[in-house]
Amino acid sequence: MTVPLPVDELAVLRERRSAKWQTYPAGILPLTISETDFPIAEPIAEVLHEAVSRSDTGYAMPAPEFGKAVAGFADARWGWPVEPGRVTAVTDVSTGCAGLLRACCRPGEAVVISPPVYPPFFDWVAEVGAELIEAPLRQDGSGMWQLDLDALRDAFRVRPAAYILCSPHNPVGRVHDRGELEVVVQLAHEYGVRVISNEIHAPLVLEGAAFTPLLTSIPGDGAGPLLVRRPAVPGRILAGRRRVSRRCRGDFNELA
Repeated sequence: MTVPLPVDELAVLRERRSAKWQTYPAGILPLTISETDFPIAEPIAEVLHEAVSRSDTGYAMPAPEFGKAVAGFADARWGWPVEPGRVTAVTDVSTGCAGLLRACCRPGEAVVISPPVYPPFFDWVAEVGAELIEAPLRQDGSGMWQLDLDALRDAFRVRPAAYILCSPHNPVGRVHDRGELEVVVQLAHEYGVRVISNEIHAPLVLEGAAFTPLLTSIPGDGAGPLLVRRPAVPGRILAGRRRVSRRCRGDFNELA
């Protein structure tokens, strides 16, 4: 049985100081931002309270526990073996994706995206001085959105520096299946395109759908022009609490 998550009364929510609740006047109900209204998970709240009680609010530094927690969660949720030492924390998804673009894309080179997609994708491409190529999603006869693999092949033929994949896809809610992702990997290898996979909504996949981490779609030894990002922010309501993911002790599975 599904148990609804508790949500505070609207008057209490409006006391929050986040952009979601402070940008618009009281007559508007904001539904445009990735911020949930149910309470923070207790393990996260406990770590925040402990940190504040110690005045432990200085500059963060990488900690081995973070990589171990991410690896434990990925293995338990998706059967995905992640090497803890290869996990890197960044301040937020935009910073991470823009940084990866700078690392693999020179100004003037092309970057492919698949709209309709999270609007900052467009901003990241402009921020690094890249040329934007669109390979839009398509809808099948039932109206379901899918990656247009033919459009992706056409876009990859011009040898772009990178493709930013949104998986699961925001805003249409599409969970790309393994077959689609394997074709993306094949095309990336064929045309030498680096794939930055934004998998930030992976923990929120609904019952009946199966999320596939992109890196598990790579044949052989996994070598190839692929990068991946799997931040934890929307799944944990942490947009304004950028240090807590580095400080959580134990296993992310406590939060699942």
